[in-house]
Amino acid sequence: MSSDIKDNKSLKSNEFDAIGNDHDGIAKSQRLSQEQDDVKRTIKGLQEDDLNDEFFSKVIGTRGTLVDWKPMEIECGENNFTKGKKQTMHSTKKIGLFGYMIRYTSHSGSVVEWPVVMKSKPLDSDIPVLLKNNQKPGQRGGAEIAELQAILTVSNVKLSHTREVAIVQMEELQQFLPQSYHSISSISEEMFAFVMEYLSNEHFTHLNTADDISGWTTADIKVVLRDMAKIHALFMDKVEWLNQQSWMDHTHSRDVAITFCPLWKGSLAKVASKFPEFWTSKVVEMTTKAIDSMDELWKIFDSFPKTLIQNDCNPRNICIRKVATDQSANSDEDPRQMCIYDWEVARIDVPQHDLAEFLAFVLPPECPIQRRMEMIEYYIEMLQKYSKRKFDHGNFLKVLDAAALDFQLNRLNMYTLAMMENESLHFKFLSRVVGSNAAYLFQRKSDGHIKFISKL
Repeated sequence: MSSDIKDNKSLKSNEFDAIGNDHDGIAKSQRLSQEQDDVKRTIKGLQEDDLNDEFFSKVIGTRGTLVDWKPMEIECGENNFTKGKKQTMHSTKKIGLFGYMIRYTSHSGSVVEWPVVMKSKPLDSDIPVLLKNNQKPGQRGGAEIAELQAILTVSNVKLSHTREVAIVQMEELQQFLPQSYHSISSISEEMFAFVMEYLSNEHFTHLNTADDISGWTTADIKVVLRDMAKIHALFMDKVEWLNQQSWMDHTHSRDVAITFCPLWKGSLAKVASKFPEFWTSKVVEMTTKAIDSMDELWKIFDSFPKTLIQNDCNPRNICIRKVATDQSANSDEDPRQMCIYDWEVARIDVPQHDLAEFLAFVLPPECPIQRRMEMIEYYIEMLQKYSKRKFDHGNFLKVLDAAALDFQLNRLNMYTLAMMENESLHFKFLSRVVGSNAAYLFQRKSDGHIKFISKL
């Protein structure tokens, strides 16, 4: 409303009468007020004004009473696409990661300073445009929005805005996630956000270590493999329930994968021409033959039980909590705990996808095959222990080989293409991870495995 009308209590009666006699002026003010209200109601997404005392009081919950709050700088990592953005695509939506320092009075009367992080998600349909807006200026022959949409289709971005908000609230997963304090999921308002624990070096290790894996010891890797197996085991018996959830994307399928084989080959040609130093002719040849054997890969995936996989399972999204939140943890186990986040592309699939990706990130290309197999055998042991199932050893490894090939032709291919297309991305880890994954596959081939790939 106009300030004259809104503040009418301060006007003298004769002044109010004078305004009242100007019927055209009143009508104009009323129309303007109505238009402003209509615009406010049509603004979608989380806005700056939504972050107020009421919002942060909900974050605090029963911990105490809000004193005040203020924005706080957070470290998102050099290539974290979700670092806080406020005005993207000419919008006032708050999208990304934002830090806040909250002060509240506890029940004992003391004032507590409490750092938190809010993650506000874009709609899945907005993501191709967000990526396109960051494309290198003046670039020719780059991916257009249609191609980006196709790439994202097979990357499980569909429904990502609702999926992650739902997953972070799952009671079964709480011990393995950053603690979540408050969430918003409104389809009509296009608001999908949650406030979570701030991950600091005081309580966590191995934060943002994708580029430097020198700190990952065998014991550290086994903490993650153990807890990864716990999650996979937990959801092996809940696949039917997962399939019924409105936030689960069912796009990933054999038919879709086969349909997109030309896309994989096209992007593979691009990345190989740009980065021949790690997309070598041998790696490209193996990847191409894997694409040509897509139907066989899916037959192999169908031979193993499915579960919920994180599908972005690497040190960009994984750290280790120094002291486990689960007080019932076995005293004989390493007391530390995996903390895994960014579940936006999670899907139902074989657990070997997460295993192949994680090992490709934390084991260097020169890692002896014996050490890698030791890690694989440990994961199998843990998965059998917590799922109370027995898996055929040879078939498990066959599925793992297929998953490693899929990781190469799909995610590593797309990582490289994204770096080519997006000026803000510099994946220092990429050559190492491509090399590590390929080294494993070449060794398996040398040992007489991966015979399911035609002419390999």
